[in-house]
Amino acid sequence: MDEKEMEALALKTAEIVSKGLDAKAEAKAAADKLESEKLEAVKAAAVEEFKATLEPAWKGGFATKKVTKLGLKNDDMESFVHYIRTGDQIAAKAALVEGTDSYGGFLVPIDFHNTIQAKVNAKCWTRLAGVQQLTGSRDSVQVAAEGTSLTKWEASAESCDYYEEEPQLDPVTITAYKWTRLIKVSEELVADQAANLDEFLGNTLADWAAQTEAYYAAVGSGSAQHGGVAKFDSLIPVTTVDQATSDVITVAEVFAIAYGLNDNLRDSAVWLMNATTESYLRQLLVATPYAFGAPSIQGTGGTIGNLLGRPVFNNSGLGAYNGAESDKVCIAFFDPKAYTLYNRQGLFVRRLNELYAASGQVGILASFRQGGAITMGSHIYHFIEKDT
Repeated sequence: MDEKEMEALALKTAEIVSKGLDAKAEAKAAADKLESEKLEAVKAAAVEEFKATLEPAWKGGFATKKVTKLGLKNDDMESFVHYIRTGDQIAAKAALVEGTDSYGGFLVPIDFHNTIQAKVNAKCWTRLAGVQQLTGSRDSVQVAAEGTSLTKWEASAESCDYYEEEPQLDPVTITAYKWTRLIKVSEELVADQAANLDEFLGNTLADWAAQTEAYYAAVGSGSAQHGGVAKFDSLIPVTTVDQATSDVITVAEVFAIAYGLNDNLRDSAVWLMNATTESYLRQLLVATPYAFGAPSIQGTGGTIGNLLGRPVFNNSGLGAYNGAESDKVCIAFFDPKAYTLYNRQGLFVRRLNELYAASGQVGILASFRQGGAITMGSHIYHFIEKDT
């Protein structure tokens, strides 16, 4: 082979090698491109799947669970989580309602007002009316009450004897009875309560002590309790007016009560009666629309207005004028100083932490000592109901 032939062979060989290298490079480039396209496709699919989790199912997003229109009602938390993840308003959200605990209602707490609403009772008529108040250091007290009083003076001639007369004094004994109340409160309630429990208990104890006084000072029997101003007392008789017709009070009878009382006492006297009785008296018709004056906010008694110019106090202990029980006082008209309250001890409240500790309780112990009685029967008029 000559020199020319050898050069041609070398050129041919170089051309073949060059073509082989280019083909290999092209194949590698094609493979790389395919791999890159596959990777981009995977990335795009992953992005779409992630985006789907951010969209609710009803917008074409990824639904975590297939549910019925009733929602996941057997599992309130699963239903709640489902709605948070998917926004599925048709299925899961429909099951979450405030009014049913098992459908998520427990998530809405009940609001709480931290002041206990107490029942408001009427004011104590004894204090408003101004009955006589005594205090002492013994369990009972004797009040010297005038029995037979003096009469008008007699004229005596010159150098003649003076007219002799002595009043009769009758002692009235008033006993101060012990009135008690015990309230037990669990330790947990004391520790956890978020209202004004202490203030409420203090106020309600004081209020009902006053109501106890008002009730028994009105109608107490005198046996282990006050002798009430509207109760009969054979030792201290009062003046009475009997109801002529059952279930009826006439205007004349009311005037007989009012003007039967000593004229020196009427300016300070007060009325005590059941509210039903007062309402009836307000509506008695005579020449004017109201026999005893229409109710007025200017009244100074325990109700709205005076009766014949004197304060009216109501107490439910007195029977109504039309009640079924006969020979019961339904109206008392009297000088407040004719009735005496004896206070041995005011309201005393203490807390017992140890006595009930074994049962996990705290005791609230309250007491007061008091009694009362009529001390001047002649200054009191009773209207007696008759069931005939």
